[in-house]
Amino acid sequence: MSKKSKDKNVKEKKTFKYKIVGILGIIIVAIFAAMIINLLKKDDSEISHSYKESLALNGDLTVSLIYYTKGKFSNNSENRNYYYNQEEKKDVSEMTNDIIYNMVVYRLERLGELDDGVVEEELVKEQFSIIFGNNLKYKKISSFEYRCGKMIYEESYEKYKEPVYYLMEKNKSCDLNNNVVASTIGSFVYDDRIEIIQAVGFTSDDGTYYDYRLTNKVTDNILDEYSMRGNDHLFERYKYVFNYDIDKDVYYFKSIEKYKGDI
Repeated sequence: MSKKSKDKNVKEKKTFKYKIVGILGIIIVAIFAAMIINLLKKDDSEISHSYKESLALNGDLTVSLIYYTKGKFSNNSENRNYYYNQEEKKDVSEMTNDIIYNMVVYRLERLGELDDGVVEEELVKEQFSIIFGNNLKYKKISSFEYRCGKMIYEESYEKYKEPVYYLMEKNKSCDLNNNVVASTIGSFVYDDRIEIIQAVGFTSDDGTYYDYRLTNKVTDNILDEYSMRGNDHLFERYKYVFNYDIDKDVYYFKSIEKYKGDI
């Protein structure tokens, strides 16, 4: 082999070696940069999740948020104790349409928008956004369980010129009484959310029970929201989470789960 060929081979080997070293250097720098970014994100996350204050248990914000989560089912409905037969955390995106749309229409009923059993779709959309924000996207559905019947979607119903949901009752005399006794025992504000803790029991004619099947009696007394607070440690507790939208300065219902911590 000539001297020129040898020099060329040596040069090519050196060039290849430098390329490999350069590529490895770029990879190492990229990995290091990614680690720094993740650490910064983690620090930001920890700061944004910091505890700020407690809210009054009967204050307007606590009460209004917890009422976002309520529905109206007949006592023979399988959905009436939906929250309390879930073992795992339940995000609103995982809940059934009956539960989701019940929250919306029950709020509209409390606002006086369901007096004739009919509500405009636009009002449903509006309240849907107020309760869930970006956590859920509204979609029209053909029907969902409500009270003792169903709310039916209709593009044109009787005198209404816009799409509505109207209540088709199964039984006007059905039982709507709710034997759940719930007491808010904690309401905590963080930078990115509010957590509301409730103790929940179930009343009967002979006392208050631990479970909705009424098999484990806690006391012979029929407790209410206030008398339950002194006994809340004897009952299951549930945590309702409402995430904070910093741009709109509002909270949206996010999830519910069993709560095992201290208050």
